[in-house]
Amino acid sequence: MPATRSFIARVLAVSSLISLARCQYNYGAIASCSDFNCTAHGPNNCTVQGENYYSAGMVPFETPFDSNLTWTVGYRGYQETTLPQWHHTVMDYYLGVPPNIDLSTDHDGFSGCAAFFLDSNVSFPLMQPPGTCASIIGGECVQALQSQAADAVQGSISSAQDLCSILSDAFTSSAPSACSVMALNGTKWGRIRFQPITGPNAPNPPTPAANSSTNCHPVIPASNDLSLAFSFDINSKNDSLYNSTYRGIGSEPDEGWVYNQAVPILSVFAPTRDDGSDIRSVQSDVSCICPNVGGFLELTRAVSASWRNAPFSSWTGLGMGLVVGIGLPLYRL
Repeated sequence: MPATRSFIARVLAVSSLISLARCQYNYGAIASCSDFNCTAHGPNNCTVQGENYYSAGMVPFETPFDSNLTWTVGYRGYQETTLPQWHHTVMDYYLGVPPNIDLSTDHDGFSGCAAFFLDSNVSFPLMQPPGTCASIIGGECVQALQSQAADAVQGSISSAQDLCSILSDAFTSSAPSACSVMALNGTKWGRIRFQPITGPNAPNPPTPAANSSTNCHPVIPASNDLSLAFSFDINSKNDSLYNSTYRGIGSEPDEGWVYNQAVPILSVFAPTRDDGSDIRSVQSDVSCICPNVGGFLELTRAVSASWRNAPFSSWTGLGMGLVVGIGLPLYRL
């Protein structure tokens, strides 16, 4: 036990130094747990609304509102209790909203919907800070996604759910050639989650009770509320959309690949036209996100000797959290 406590103490001490030494967050980049000041709690102990995350990433996106919003993803996992005991990777996606903005109704005359390309076939470089969407999927693909969304929105938009349905219909065809790098076998979108950003089906801010166990707030600025949008549960060894033949990546995707997967998010805002007099155009933003290991990579390097020399019992506190199901998702295959 003394050796275990000594090991954990070294981990926490080094992680605290990393948090203090890290440069100020560069707006527009994918933030990591060290940017959120979460590394002080140690790996797999960033707790948000009852879930423990090994790491988290956040990216801002532009809106027609006075303030931009943010998307946050938290990475966790769990092991099945029955044979064959598959391991699952769970990505929880959160919407970050300034406290002065109410998205429970369409805001400032706009409806909003986001398309999450969950089966994206691209990943960020290993052991490096993540890049931008354009650097991963290409600027032409970013433009193609925005053009496809703008072309789809014709006539009156009654609600965010209406906008999501329009976008779902628009992305039923094969991926354009400009986006072949992110498409399965270069042509198929795979699973897309369409999530309302505004209106009654938008993510709801957590209650004080749900936030009572939170020790980490993975969003910048920290004043933003974090609202759970949905959870995506991936079994990388028993999922037909993760086999190597369909993905064309040469080998079975493992947790490392899923962990660095770049998930493009197309956030679209369309004006709500009641009388046809509002001619404001559709606005959209394409951002890519992953759970940015950030300070945890630095932490792993800094205490590598401690990991090698620590007794096996030191690892017993680093288990994965349990999955919690949420409502029925709007997916399209």
